[in-house]
Amino acid sequence: MSKLSFIIKLKKTTIWLIPVLLLWRLNSIAYVAEGHWLNAKLQEKIDQVRINYSIPGVSVSISIPGESTLRNYTSGETILNPDNRNEATNVTIQNLFQIGSITKTFTSALVLRLEALGLLDIDDPIEKYLPEYSKWGRVTIKQLLNMTSGIKSYSDEDVKTFWNAVKKGPYKQWTPKSLASLAYNKKPNTIFKPGKGWNYSNTNYVLAGMIVERVTGKSFNEVIKEQILSWDKNKLINTYYLPMPYPEDIMQRVVHGYNLTGIFPDNTDITDYNPSWADAAGALVSNSFDLTRFVVGLFSGKVIPQKQFEEITSLVSAETGKPVTDIKEKDGYGLGMDYTYRENIGPIWYKNGETLGYNSFFMWLPCLELAIGITKNSATDDDGIVDLHSGVLDTLLSSQEFADTYYRHIQGHKPPSYCNETGIKLPQ
Repeated sequence: MSKLSFIIKLKKTTIWLIPVLLLWRLNSIAYVAEGHWLNAKLQEKIDQVRINYSIPGVSVSISIPGESTLRNYTSGETILNPDNRNEATNVTIQNLFQIGSITKTFTSALVLRLEALGLLDIDDPIEKYLPEYSKWGRVTIKQLLNMTSGIKSYSDEDVKTFWNAVKKGPYKQWTPKSLASLAYNKKPNTIFKPGKGWNYSNTNYVLAGMIVERVTGKSFNEVIKEQILSWDKNKLINTYYLPMPYPEDIMQRVVHGYNLTGIFPDNTDITDYNPSWADAAGALVSNSFDLTRFVVGLFSGKVIPQKQFEEITSLVSAETGKPVTDIKEKDGYGLGMDYTYRENIGPIWYKNGETLGYNSFFMWLPCLELAIGITKNSATDDDGIVDLHSGVLDTLLSSQEFADTYYRHIQGHKPPSYCNETGIKLPQ
């Protein structure tokens, strides 16, 4: 082909491509505009809820199916009413929050990792590992993790000794043994016989943490670092187990936490109070970014083997403690996390965490392969955390961008078969 002929052919081809390229460009602009719209609407919703509930600071991370990176949103400041306004800084995705009882999900995963390594069996009675608690000896490890042990929580309202001690000595260093003893020495120290009911108990997870140390010969902190926080090649670099006063490098990243639960005067800054009272039941520090990555890893089979994944997602009723197999269960509990079902969405795995000055939340929707993680720095009895996660979820489900991304994703990656029954409704 001569040079002139090549140029003429190229010009003809270019002329033919113009409308195609123009259409592609217009579609790209529309898609980008929609993406900016969704991000703007999510940010607007998060800002709105934070302001409505007078929450100082919030971080939210979202894993959308088909997207390789998380979407991250922050709102507010790291400190409330500082003496010097120059001290106030905007919350960033690198900041840390206490995540409270979401620690239980991590602890459950850790125990199951040890089971996979042959160091324990979750159907073993705890007397095999903790003979000093003979009155609880028949309780199994699994019953600790799914809250069917019947063991009282050291932080129950009727264990007044505990909260009075926390109020009088917020800097006290609690040990797992001292926490377990508060419940063990109560008369009675159980609510029902093992497996005959359901009761949320922090003591269960303190005992689970003690079992981890007993079977490994290492501290809980060492084991959770090795087995859970390092599961990913990049590790969970924003997550730390700290049942102690925080070291300076952590304190510099922790958003100030404020108490609104009535234990201390409203808006008491509890950031430097000793969190050892939470132990393996709630002493993790993290952020929405790591929290969401962990949830995605857990439910995609990267944290624990399949046998143990089936165990962590085995359900009991959070009313009766009896095993549940119906996917439409509205009030279920697995090992360290809650379960419910919502029409047009399907199953939802979730966990809420609260400490003296922080709230946290995660949600996993298997039929949408959607994960949401939220952290905020005020412990409240209001519906702030509920409005945050429901507002974020509703914004996503009403978005054409999310729907398009989801539909593209499932072309090559089918959701579980039971999702066909849920009647998922997204924009078409």
